[in-house]
Amino acid sequence: RARFGPPPALGRPSPWTITFELQSLPHGRATLRLAIAGGGTSGIAVDVNGHAVGTVRLASDSTVGRNGVQGLWYEREMPFRASLLKAGTNVLTLTVPAGSLTSGVLYDYLRLELDETAPTDTIGMLDPARSR
Repeated sequence: RARFGPPPALGRPSPWTITFELQSLPHGRATLRLAIAGGGTSGIAVDVNGHAVGTVRLASDSTVGRNGVQGLWYEREMPFRASLLKAGTNVLTLTVPAGSLTSGVLYDYLRLELDETAPTDTIGMLDPARSR
């Protein structure tokens, strides 16, 4: 019997690890800005130095599977307490969850911003003591 469509097997989660250095201990609010050029997943998990910050929700289109003529370009942001960062080496991990062969993300750019004047009690921001 002929089967049409992608294979039924699911892939593993796909982490992308970005390592960077900071000269001093930051405070205030950090914001990760992501510009997305297309995607085939519902979200990306964001971790900062081993702490789960949250999930950036994405719009799914046909770009990764090359079924469309163009992707959807949009920006998302993920604010978190800058105290999750540290002086020295920092690790930012973006993880696409397990899914089909067409699960993935086309990034346009990533930008990490720091507002050291922002209050640290912003609603929805992760408590630095909580990690997964």
